Amino acid sequence: MSSNQTESELPVLLEQMRLGELRDICRQRAWQIRGNSKADYITAMVPLLRDPTQVARAVIALSAPLREALQAAFVVEDGNGVTPVAMARVISAWHRDPSRAVKPVEAAGLLLDLARWGLVLPWRSSSGGARYLFPWELQRVVPALPGWCPRLPSVPLGQVRAIHPGQCLLVLHNTWEAIRQHAPTVRSVLQAPAEKQAARLVQDWPYDPAELEPLLARHGWRTRDLPQTLSLPTPAYLLDDRSLESLLPLTSGDKEQLEFVCRLLSELELVGCRDGHLVARQDVMARFRADPAAERYQAITRAYLSLQDWSELDILLRADSHLILQRSVHTPLSFGHFRSQLVSVRQMLLRFLAAASQESWCYLSDIDASLELLWRSFYPIHEEEERLARPALQAWRLAWRERQPVPGPFPSDKMRSAQSIHNGNANTMATSEDNDPPGWHAAQGAMWRLIVQKPLNWLGLAELCQQGQEVAAFRLCGLTDLIWDRPVLPAMDRRNSTRGSQKSPSAITWSDSDLIIHVQPALVSLSALTFLGTIGDLEQASAQGFTYRLSMDQVYKAFVEGRSLSDLLAEWEDLIALPMPDSIRTALTNWWDSYGRVHLYGGLALLELRDSTTLRELEASTALGKYTLARLSGRMVIVPENRVDDLLREFMARGHTPKEVE
Repeated sequence: MSSNQTESELPVLLEQMRLGELRDICRQRAWQIRGNSKADYITAMVPLLRDPTQVARAVIALSAPLREALQAAFVVEDGNGVTPVAMARVISAWHRDPSRAVKPVEAAGLLLDLARWGLVLPWRSSSGGARYLFPWELQRVVPALPGWCPRLPSVPLGQVRAIHPGQCLLVLHNTWEAIRQHAPTVRSVLQAPAEKQAARLVQDWPYDPAELEPLLARHGWRTRDLPQTLSLPTPAYLLDDRSLESLLPLTSGDKEQLEFVCRLLSELELVGCRDGHLVARQDVMARFRADPAAERYQAITRAYLSLQDWSELDILLRADSHLILQRSVHTPLSFGHFRSQLVSVRQMLLRFLAAASQESWCYLSDIDASLELLWRSFYPIHEEEERLARPALQAWRLAWRERQPVPGPFPSDKMRSAQSIHNGNANTMATSEDNDPPGWHAAQGAMWRLIVQKPLNWLGLAELCQQGQEVAAFRLCGLTDLIWDRPVLPAMDRRNSTRGSQKSPSAITWSDSDLIIHVQPALVSLSALTFLGTIGDLEQASAQGFTYRLSMDQVYKAFVEGRSLSDLLAEWEDLIALPMPDSIRTALTNWWDSYGRVHLYGGLALLELRDSTTLRELEASTALGKYTLARLSGRMVIVPENRVDDLLREFMARGHTPKEVE
């Protein structure tokens, strides 16, 4: 999820493919490549593969199952490639219907078809197994795809909670200013044990002295008597209690939001730790403030994507004193690697949410139902596959305090536990009288909801609809473009352009003089883009939008396929927010009136024989009868154009001297 790549990786990926595979892509995309060597093909294909217009034309031409597969590839690809097993899990989770579950062998076929389009590329590694890469260069130029989650036609009933991106900037600047004036105290960090054996057991992980010291006193260093797991202390805030209290008014009393802002400031290097205090770096802030507001906002949101010193899991553990995180004492996993796993989890969930809806309202319960099928444990999708294949890799897990650790994927539990976390009401969580371990809704389910209700809302990337005490629905605002670096609209202006409607009048404009239609793809459905491709040619696709030119050839193809003028007018009305312009309506009407009087057919050839006797003779003695599509008269027939050469050779073999006219 980084846009810092400057050197193309496509030549390397294409080099390990076969020449026949490269030619298949060119045939599928109708590219005429000059040259016969692999090097010739690679040189010509790299700019075509990453060209936004070429990619948009390919995506719009995909069948519905292939579009769904491409969308699933966005969720799965985390730098490790896309496997058929992972893709099958994602698509099956979206369907939520066992009868529509996708098998890995079916997903393998979908990946193979996407590879023929050049939208994913096969990767052959020494480890074997089918794996396809979805390069960042291709991801970021794929046009916005429609969400898989059921879209609500309007804002649900309830109280909408939304934060404008400008408010996020204001809170960050005000917090920095308070830090500059008072240099708050940083909470002291527990040092590693002095004893060498204890330090070896703890490694670089946080530990609870109240658990470790009695344990060592009781068992000494008889490792066979030591437990399999150690508990981690509840994650501490960056600032000490006194400093937290003094800064809380900046976030209206929300400790978690204040902690989040302080961690962002540290990630952006706007503050740093010195002599036990958090100090402001005025030189860095001066450069930061010199940037336009939209660029500052983008820098803040991008810092969140890779923020490792802070995690939504920290909020979850602080929210309820009964939950505890445990780690295996036998795992080689370092604490730093564990925190990087949490970043991978966040990024997978953000990709999943971004694929769920194209800036439309969705119920959280719909996300729950799909995500529980896909994300069965805290591990990222690829690591979960490896962990299930090798159970010894179980390195960390959640448990209730005074309970046995949760063995593997969490079973589903009572919804009341999840709702307690969502509402921030820790007192109603499970107590010592409960026998259930923390299940999916209290663990992973609570964490993904925290992502939506806390950081995404604080950053202005998600609007929430609260019904009573519950957040029931949400709407994303620019997350998709943030993740894939596709700024179709300035981030600061996006919400106003899309608020309150699934369609925006500014999404489509046109020019009457040359029948040009300009579209903002993020503000219309993919169905609308596909329809515009039915009546026009996609001439250009870029971050500024798509440009279509109304095309008589395209409209004629639609008529041949069975669409009528009334069908096209109805589709426009259903998919496009604005009335059809008079110039476009007039052109379509004129072309429809002409259709029926003159029909043009492609791919056909007319054969005219000397007389009906010769026609009957050739039908009996050659393949002419097999390939005749229509008989116009006693000596004229229609055949497929691609069979003409074969027929002419047969005619000459029997002594005829045919004449070919273009």
